[in-house]
Amino acid sequence: MKRLVLTLAISLAFALGGMAQNIWKPIDVSAVFLGAAPDGSLYFNCGYSGIGRSQDEGETYQIVLGYETGNDYYFNEYCFSVSPEGRIFVFEDNPFKVWYSDDYGDTWQQTSGIPLSAGDKAWNLFALNNQILVGSTEYGSVFWTTDCGTTWGMNDTSFEENSISDILATENGDVYVGLYYYGNGLYHSTLSDMQNWELVAFEGFGIRDMEFDPEGNVVCAGYGNEFSGFEYIPGFYALAANYISISDNGIVYTISYNDDDYTEGLSYSLDHGEHFTEIGERMFGSRPLPNCCVPMKWLIKGFDNHLYYIGVDHNYMSYANADEIVNPTPSTERFDFSAVCETGQTLYYIITNEEQKTVKVTFPHEPENPWESNFWEGYEKPQGSMTLPSTVTYQGESYTLTEVDVAAFYECDGLTGTLVIPGSITDVNEQAFYACSGLNAVELQEGVTTIWHNAFTSCSGITSISLPNTLASIFHNAFSSCSSLMSLHLPASVTTVYPSVFTNDSALESITVDESHPLFYAENNAIIKRDDKTLFLGCKNTVIPDDIVAIGGNAFNGAGDGGDLVIPNSVRSIGDYAFQSCHFSGTITLSDSLSTIGAFAFANSEFSGSLIMPNTVTSVGLRAFEDCHNLTGELKISDSLSVIEHATFIQSAFTGTLVIPNSVISIYEMAFDHCQFSDLDLGEGVINLYGGAFSDCVNFTGTLRIPASVSLIANHAFRNTRFAEIYSYNPFPPQLDEQAFNGYASVYLYDPDIPIHVPMGCKEAYETAPNWEYFQNFIEDIIRHEWYYEIENENGSITYQYMYQAGDTIIQDEPTHILVKINTLYDKDLHQDVTHEYVYERDGKLYWWNKILGEFTVLYDYEAEEGDEWEIKVGTESLVMHVDAVQMVTYKSQTWRMLSVSDPNDLFSGNIVCGIGHLTSFFPERLMDNGDGIQVEGMRCYWSDSKLVFKPGDEDCDAIYDELHGIEEPTYEQVVAPFDLYPNPTDGVLFVETRHGTSLPVANEYRIANLMGQTLMTGQITADNQQINVSSLPQGMYFITFANVTRKFVVR
Repeated sequence: MKRLVLTLAISLAFALGGMAQNIWKPIDVSAVFLGAAPDGSLYFNCGYSGIGRSQDEGETYQIVLGYETGNDYYFNEYCFSVSPEGRIFVFEDNPFKVWYSDDYGDTWQQTSGIPLSAGDKAWNLFALNNQILVGSTEYGSVFWTTDCGTTWGMNDTSFEENSISDILATENGDVYVGLYYYGNGLYHSTLSDMQNWELVAFEGFGIRDMEFDPEGNVVCAGYGNEFSGFEYIPGFYALAANYISISDNGIVYTISYNDDDYTEGLSYSLDHGEHFTEIGERMFGSRPLPNCCVPMKWLIKGFDNHLYYIGVDHNYMSYANADEIVNPTPSTERFDFSAVCETGQTLYYIITNEEQKTVKVTFPHEPENPWESNFWEGYEKPQGSMTLPSTVTYQGESYTLTEVDVAAFYECDGLTGTLVIPGSITDVNEQAFYACSGLNAVELQEGVTTIWHNAFTSCSGITSISLPNTLASIFHNAFSSCSSLMSLHLPASVTTVYPSVFTNDSALESITVDESHPLFYAENNAIIKRDDKTLFLGCKNTVIPDDIVAIGGNAFNGAGDGGDLVIPNSVRSIGDYAFQSCHFSGTITLSDSLSTIGAFAFANSEFSGSLIMPNTVTSVGLRAFEDCHNLTGELKISDSLSVIEHATFIQSAFTGTLVIPNSVISIYEMAFDHCQFSDLDLGEGVINLYGGAFSDCVNFTGTLRIPASVSLIANHAFRNTRFAEIYSYNPFPPQLDEQAFNGYASVYLYDPDIPIHVPMGCKEAYETAPNWEYFQNFIEDIIRHEWYYEIENENGSITYQYMYQAGDTIIQDEPTHILVKINTLYDKDLHQDVTHEYVYERDGKLYWWNKILGEFTVLYDYEAEEGDEWEIKVGTESLVMHVDAVQMVTYKSQTWRMLSVSDPNDLFSGNIVCGIGHLTSFFPERLMDNGDGIQVEGMRCYWSDSKLVFKPGDEDCDAIYDELHGIEEPTYEQVVAPFDLYPNPTDGVLFVETRHGTSLPVANEYRIANLMGQTLMTGQITADNQQINVSSLPQGMYFITFANVTRKFVVR
């Protein structure tokens, strides 16, 4: 019988209420999809691991650029491009540069650095080959090169700090830039004149995405207040959408989002985007649309003309190319013949090889449209228990049944009892028995070798499965959502298997493995990899063994309620999706040696109580604790984290005070969106608060304290919060987005008269700073305390010590002051140490944080009387201080109480001025520094709020203050240091001039650090007068170290 075969393969199914399942198949790589190359290679951003490449449509991947290849960099997940010649381009975030490959990722080269500003972010990369363009979001800058990154240009005017949503360029040199903020439309320039830009289309239209169509027209997606939904002018189209992809033949695709059921679907247009029609399955999309100016592009057309969809929990690839999705080759008749099997069902067959007389069992009806799933329309679905035949007779010939076709028994929920699949069948294909919910048992006989994706997905009635010893491969989700399956035995023959095979099998309680299995063994109801001690698959009855090193991705995804979870201290990493949607209702105890928590690791899980993250954790993936509604207790974040990733704790239910450790530098988009915390304590190391970081945390009603380290507060960072007052400790107003404190309708909810507390002398700077001017009630009451000591050591050297109060934090529930202590020692050569101390005052006592013991100790007892004593714990040692006398001293008509104190070994003897400090050294330096004793009293000056309050001698404290604050160069450094710095303060360019008559040192590397000691820039000094561009640094104080000498400078 002559038959036309549909060229569109039926896709994998996803349990969404019987919607058609004909577009997408999942990609196995749990990373952000970037794009596809002409040779079919797929590329992924694997976070801190680097750039991954798959050459088998996502079944496996390898890191081709990153840590494993000796390049320990973080790559941007938004920037990827393939030139017409096939050159691959990716973007490195810090330092900012482009990497490219001419052999699809086997080898890589890098461009020179791009001068992006701190707090800015590259969101778009477009490359033709040697012509590369990069656009930024925060400042609207365009960077370009025509020599593959040897040199870079930058546009002088930055589009009024608008956000560049996309960049396109032609081989003729035309460049198009789409702007989103303020609806500024589409701009044009040329590579030969990038300083001049012309608005060419769609003024008032906020562009989010752009693509060229096959005719060279620019098709723009976005929104505008007065936009009708579609607009055309010669050469340009505009349509209402977040993002688009265009097939090689001009079909426009987009993703539609449904707010009611949180699903996303694919829509297409045959008229440039004027009219759209939805096709295919709707995918679960429990993510709000991005509230940042430029959304991540979730729909991508690869160089291979296939569509790629970045889903919530998977990446997906279209089975058909983008031109065949809408216009598949038609089919007339699905099957070649039918026959009744021994259990009474009429089955339908396709002849696969006439010579070898083989067939596969299939569904009878070919839907008119590829996105429909009415495979049995007009035919009776099989009912009852079913045994498939090994052979079937047709026209007198015997044919061997070797396959169950894709979707052969899709949603045949009338099948009940036991399903028997004979050994003649080698392959059970994708969705073969999808949603056959009436089945109770499956018996796969010896001979079956492969069970493909989603073959038995949502067979919710199955309680037992018999796997044969011939089975070699089980692919993704093959038995997922079999919610009644209770036991599993893995034969030794199965060497290809994925943990997602059994996701959402909540009844699974017993797991065993054949003892002769070469790859796995079973212990405590878990499958474990022999080679690396990774727990591969667990269930609700699993007790994690004490020697497990890692918990693999999806290991407990959807597992049933196992009560409390205790992860033993041997475990160092938890993979992506490891406990996603886990039904465990008890508490979580994490390993003391845990370092990595993967993306979505605990998302949508039902754990309860608090989450105490050990300080060994250095990386937590995006959305790791999303929607953890039962974790209502305390959240303790590791103090080894440097970033909190995108949506890590979005919609979690933790309560109490959210403490951000001092180690955290950046909090990314929507990290704590819709959380339930009542108070916020931002760490002193935070620099960037990105879009929506704390949006809709409506219980924030107290005081917001913004540390001095913060330089960026991006859009919606505090949307719909309700702080009663704000303290901003940075003397330089942080960059504030106009919608940082807005409500849902982009309207400020805050009363402009709420108190905004700023450092003394900074009111005018805040009143005139962009977007801060909305607030009208600035109060100058943040006082900076500063001390200056000259301490003579026992060896005759001098330590010059400058100390100041940098901000506040909370340690052990105590509001604590952070003191930055800078020791400069001139002893043959200059060197400088920067340390931090932590103190708080209560009931007449000053308490000091003992870092070694992890507790506070009394440093000063201001109310002590003559004869009283107190103990100071210094590291693991102790000092007993005795009060010898109490007297009053006066300076500038102000009287102070002074204690004369001593200790048995004369380590911290001297005078303490109450409320100011010890006149020898603020802390017991002699004991802290292991014997560099102090011979004379060292305090020279004490300032409060920039005013000299106390000095015990005749030092010129005004001159010292000028030196310390960069008003003039320090006298000693002018004499000793081998280099000069100017201008200081600087507006963006710093000159390092080595001393005349001296040669450059052998070690000529320089390092620039912030007040927290974190390295921000490094480089080489190669000239006697070298220019360093520091314009990317936020306003504030920094240190540059060169030739073992550290100098301070200020960026204003």
